[in-house]
Amino acid sequence: MDWNTFYEDARQQAIDATNHIGKEHPTSEDVISYYKREYPGSKTNKKGVTTYTWQSKLADDLHQVLGIDRDSVMRRFQSKRGEALREGKISKKHQDEYELLGGMLPSTPPKNGYHVHYEGGLYFSKCEPISFSRDITGEDADEVAQHPDRIIEIAIMIYMQHQSGDELPGICDEHGDPEITVTANPDSYRAPTYKKHKSSVPFIKRKKAS
Repeated sequence: MDWNTFYEDARQQAIDATNHIGKEHPTSEDVISYYKREYPGSKTNKKGVTTYTWQSKLADDLHQVLGIDRDSVMRRFQSKRGEALREGKISKKHQDEYELLGGMLPSTPPKNGYHVHYEGGLYFSKCEPISFSRDITGEDADEVAQHPDRIIEIAIMIYMQHQSGDELPGICDEHGDPEITVTANPDSYRAPTYKKHKSSVPFIKRKKAS
């Protein structure tokens, strides 16, 4: 088993499933899509004027990060300017601002987290054949987005949360080369329920400190 290839493949799959914005050359469209995805919602004032959350957040960040006047950013979304912006017609000056901001934004996990399926061995007191599917959501998904090399460790950690025992097993290949698949959970995602794995050998538990 080429372990370096296995771990790198899992890492790359996690990267491919992650929403990337802070890349080398983000476009203004990348940045606007990012804010629309991450900050949905809107509110309408008494005068019937609707403000979208993503626009407010984008204006906040352009002001805080690049020092651009917040009100001037919000005016971009009004009347004909806003209509042109929604159609993707962005001035060169504004494109440069969005792209500069985009290079500073973090990668984020998929909307409903990651789905991991593993087939292979896990070493408890001996190598046992294991097959499991787990979803990585919440803070764990944020961690994967920032540190994709931890995808296997976090998937096994979540798997073990539903097992009897507190040891974190390692991967082994006595039952064939292990395989792992990492994808983004779909928009129709529903949190699943899990059954415990019945180990043929009792889990090793840590000894309590005397």
